[in-house]
Amino acid sequence: MIETGGVERDAWISLHPQWSSVMPSVNLPPTPISTLLRPGDFLVLVKVLQALRLEGNWGPLWSQVAPHITLSGIYEKTGIKTLDDYVKLAVKQGIVDIGGEGGTRWMRLLPDWHLRVTA
Repeated sequence: MIETGGVERDAWISLHPQWSSVMPSVNLPPTPISTLLRPGDFLVLVKVLQALRLEGNWGPLWSQVAPHITLSGIYEKTGIKTLDDYVKLAVKQGIVDIGGEGGTRWMRLLPDWHLRVTA
């Protein structure tokens, strides 16, 4: 795959001219973003939903949650672009349940997360 030559100060390294025929072909699928997130990346969402739940709002609208998530800086930290993507990943992780549509979309913590300490 590589070729080397020269001596000491004149040493060099380069790709073999036919490197594509030397390397075995490997077709790997792209890594989904969900595998790049750590469980701690959802703590912001859990804390927001726990606080709203303590106020009696068990299924807040997305519009009620969005400002808290945006201000947390989690999008920049994780590379996620939208609340929609972030929440869908939280659903896949078994953290939240979602429902509604349009302006009435809501989310809620799944029972396993109601009392978890997130400090």
